[in-house]
Amino acid sequence: MDSGQYLVFVLDGQYLAIPVDMVEQVIRAVALMRLPGGASDLVGLLDLHGEPVPVVDIRKRLGLAPVSLRADNAIVICRRGVAAAALVVDRVEAVVNFPCDEGASLPGKGAGCVSPVERLVRYGDHSVLVCSVNDLLGPLPKRAETARRLEAGVESPPLHPQGFGAAACALPAASGG
Repeated sequence: MDSGQYLVFVLDGQYLAIPVDMVEQVIRAVALMRLPGGASDLVGLLDLHGEPVPVVDIRKRLGLAPVSLRADNAIVICRRGVAAAALVVDRVEAVVNFPCDEGASLPGKGAGCVSPVERLVRYGDHSVLVCSVNDLLGPLPKRAETARRLEAGVESPPLHPQGFGAAACALPAASGG
């Protein structure tokens, strides 16, 4: 079967991987804007060239204890359609090819299971949990979902794009191809 490239990273000593085609870039930890009343796993917002990107602490979704953002952390920015979101990791290890049929599916993964982990593979001496980016990051924020629907032509643009955010302002230029 085909192989796919995965970004392998470390979180609390555990090796995890996500498809590299979902990764836009990896940056060092930077100061984030806090959002009062934000979700418990929302670390803050990253200003990515004028685009507000929610940064999520995926530890909670993986059953790990939350920790504060540290200067030695990495932030992995993922793109889901027009929406960007980022996750905080301890460090990025490598980009690795894993055959698509390699690894063991996890017991109990299936109907009703909300685990972001899809399978278990080997990377050197380490076991790696291959995860779904969508399940790690959770549902798209309403603004991002609306932008995705605009891009797909399912919805009409708002009358005042500046009130919608950076994603809507970028759509006309992106859709003219």
